[in-house]
Amino acid sequence: MEIHHAESLICHEKRVGLPDPDQRADDQPDDRDAPSKAARTGDSVAQQLIDEVSDEIVITANAAIRRLRLTRSDVHVVLGGVLRGANQKMLGRIREGIQAVAPKARMLKLEAPPVLGAALIGLDEMGASEAARRRLRTALTHRRLSTG
Repeated sequence: MEIHHAESLICHEKRVGLPDPDQRADDQPDDRDAPSKAARTGDSVAQQLIDEVSDEIVITANAAIRRLRLTRSDVHVVLGGVLRGANQKMLGRIREGIQAVAPKARMLKLEAPPVLGAALIGLDEMGASEAARRRLRTALTHRRLSTG
């Protein structure tokens, strides 16, 4: 699927239930899996969107793997963000695409929320103790962040 106009993408995002970026985060429905649900019901446009996103992830990961000359290594590719909940078909497409370039590559799901890395860097900059880093890891979990 080629999208030639931003309006087409925006219309499709609303159709498959992707969040409106102009809406406040706390007002947005938690329907991140809407494209996958639509694809499972036979929505070919939703499936094309998922396939294209998967392919872009593969292109980006493979570019990094090649630039770092890791094609023959057992490189770990960490999937985070919305990919934590990606369906097996999407993950399989990503795995196959990456392993075509780096056969020993392993896909790992990020278990910590991405904000944890930024917060740990902040503690490093402040010269915080290891105890502070442990408290932060305990406090910043997906579960605790989702319950407010």
